[in-house]
Amino acid sequence: YLVAQLRAGGFTLLDTQFKTDHLAQFGVIEIARADYRRRLDEALPIQAVFGRIVLGQPLSLEDVIHYAGC
Repeated sequence: YLVAQLRAGGFTLLDTQFKTDHLAQFGVIEIARADYRRRLDEALPIQAVFGRIVLGQPLSLEDVIHYAGC
């Protein structure tokens, strides 16, 4: 649900600190520090909005998959 919420809001970077099998299913990858810094510089100016998916309203599995980009 978090990944779906972030993608729906326009977020382009999620720093998880560690790659796990659980996070890998959502597309987590390891990247070099220089690549991370470049991606961070690109992500910071984006006017992302958390909460595009209204909390408390049920989402279908199809909606979650769509928003999560799975």
